[in-house]
Amino acid sequence: LDSLGLRVFVVAQVPETEFDIPTAMARSEWLGHAVDLRPSVADYTLRQAFVTGLFEQAAATRKISILDFGHSLCPDAHCIVSRGSQPIYRDNNHLTADFARSLAIDLLPVVGEQAARSR
Repeated sequence: LDSLGLRVFVVAQVPETEFDIPTAMARSEWLGHAVDLRPSVADYTLRQAFVTGLFEQAAATRKISILDFGHSLCPDAHCIVSRGSQPIYRDNNHLTADFARSLAIDLLPVVGEQAARSR
């Protein structure tokens, strides 16, 4: 791909949770017992350390860019799992289609730049 003048983008893993978020949120609501389902940034960082290291090594030696949505999902010491009363995960580690589309806005400048260079 590099010889074709194309940039390669790798999307980093979103934070995994311990729970199936929609089920856990519904159960919490049904039982009337609030539960903090948010994973900590420290746990997420530790769990991803090996892969993050590989990504950084690859980015340093090849023409690739890492797209990490951690800043969007982890604004403080914990990562979000919902917007209001709506889960942003469809299980414990996959974002809902609606939330993924909302993150795609961050990709538009990158994709547009790549498309312009490919013409």
